[in-house]
This record gives sequence, C-alpha cells and structure tokens, in this order.
Amino acid sequence: GTTGIAENFDEAINNQLDFAKELGFNIVKVNWEAKTDKIDNSVNWAAARNLKMVIQLEDPAISDFWKEASYSRAYGLARDVASRYKGKVAYYQLANEINGAVIKPNGIGKVKEDYDPAKWQVMREWLRGLSQGVHDGDPSAKKIITYNWKGTGIIDLIREAGINFDIIGVNWYSDMGNFFEPFDINRKYWSNMAKYLWEKHRMDIWVTETNQHKGTYNASPQGQADYIKGFAEAAYGSSYIKAF
Repeated sequence: GTTGIAENFDEAINNQLDFAKELGFNIVKVNWEAKTDKIDNSVNWAAARNLKMVIQLEDPAISDFWKEASYSRAYGLARDVASRYKGKVAYYQLANEINGAVIKPNGIGKVKEDYDPAKWQVMREWLRGLSQGVHDGDPSAKKIITYNWKGTGIIDLIREAGINFDIIGVNWYSDMGNFFEPFDINRKYWSNMAKYLWEKHRMDIWVTETNQHKGTYNASPQGQADYIKGFAEAAYGSSYIKAF
C-alpha cells in the first residue's frame, strides 16, 4: 500500500512510485548518486509502472565544485550514466538551478550582467560536458536545464554559449510570489514569465520544482495542498507550460 512507515529503501521507493501512479503522474525524478544499484532499481521500477524517468546529473564525489569541475569530468559522468540507461531514461537534468550558483551578490538574474564571469566560465564548461556526454551516451534522451525565481538571464548565457538542451525547467516556491504575474525586463513587459520564455526561446517549459515555502514546517498541510493545487491548475491552463 501507500501508507505507513517503509521498512527499507526498496519499500520506500516502491511506495512512492505507487503513490505517484495513483495520483496520475507520468514522470518522476531521481538524483544521480554513487549507489548505482539504487538508481538501477528506481529506473526499472518506474518503467514497470509506465512512469518516465528524469535523472538529475550531479557529481556526488565533488567536494569543491569550483576547483574540481571540468568539461572532461562532466562529460565522463554524463556519458557513462546515459549509456548505462540508454533507451530506459527519457530525460536528464543538467545540474540544478544554474543561476543561483553563478549569480552576483544581490543580483536578480533577469539579465546576463547579473552573473559572475569567472564562475560562469567554470559552469559553462561543466554544462557543455554534461550536454555532450548525454548526447553521446544516448542521442535520443532529452536534456533539461533549470533556474529558480527570476533567473531567466542564465538561459540567455547558456544558449549564447551554444550548449545544447531541449527543455527549460523552472523551480518556483510560494515565497517567490506569483509565477503568473507580469514579468518585465528593462521596462518591457510580458503578461507572465512563461510567455516571455516561450517567445524568446521557443522551447518547452516545465515546472520542475514547486512547494509551499518550507513545506509544512511552520504552516498547515492544507495550506501546502492549496498552494500546490492552485499552481498546478494555473500551469495546466497555460499554453506555454508543457509539464508540471
């Protein structure tokens, strides 16, 4: 069943996948980690339920990203993982919330000038390696790059660098305001951020993370449910958002 306390990892993951299926989900996501047997099982169990899988590619062995990250390391990681699951995993997310990693202090992130050039240079090669590695490991897999809040300028930098990806993912939480409010850059306005992204980039847009801020830590489960439901309904009604 989908209730009660799981006795072990395998039971916990199967409970979650059963619950996802019960709720009508068709895509689930797992973070890459060193325990490959756990990922192998998760991929197979998702497939058995006709759930598509996203693997979020991050290197669990890196302790200091800015000193250890490189194109070759990213390429090797992504190629090995994509080769391992060729034909089984439909999507790979290249790292997470790139804008937050390279933003200047007090930057918002809407424009390219908000980002630190030295950090961007390191991140650019990391993303380039991840992208090419996924392609060479499984050319049919789709690649996702995510940002959070209003960090749309990072998508401009990534595309100008010629890094290939297929889907723009947005991570948005309740403390960030209303995702569907008017969005402006340099006094030019769009009705909302999703419309801006589509008109500028013509790429599929996914909501890749959302929740009430801090979940139920200092708020009610009903408030959390209401926030997620409201956002989901708005996303479903948007012609620009393709997955939630």
